[in-house]
Amino acid sequence: MGLMLAVSSVWATLITDDFNRADTACSTAGAIVGANWVASRGAGSEWKINSSNLCVNAPASGNSVLYNSAVQTISGSGSNFTLRADVAVKLVNGWSGVAFNYQDASNYYIFRFKAGTTGYQLLRMVNGVFGIIVSGNAAAPFAVGTMYTLTVSADRAHTFDFTIM
Repeated sequence: MGLMLAVSSVWATLITDDFNRADTACSTAGAIVGANWVASRGAGSEWKINSSNLCVNAPASGNSVLYNSAVQTISGSGSNFTLRADVAVKLVNGWSGVAFNYQDASNYYIFRFKAGTTGYQLLRMVNGVFGIIVSGNAAAPFAVGTMYTLTVSADRAHTFDFTIM
């Protein structure tokens, strides 16, 4: 059960959303959480806002992607962007992270971590098939329910810097 937000920015364009609005019911449509949000991947995934947090109920086998269609989510050559999101996982062994350089439901990157473990990954999906670019372990396990700030940036094509704080 993971949350992937595709909110990459192009040049000086910036998307921010603190989801500080009325709670919503679960829906498979991304628009339920706000204007321009599109649920793109994860059959059976349901999105909602709960206490100013974006939440997803996702099948154990699925990856859920929600992106904001207000700006282009592809940063041209894959460079000159910074993406930052606060993310928490509510279940042990649940993956959560951010998607970026999103082209369509079969082509994008993910930076994610796994709650209850020290594991993190940078993945690339090409034509619907995931490939691991980087897999590693943090110094301490990621705590269930703890909010972590994930940052991904690039100053040249296909070279990414990433942190989990």
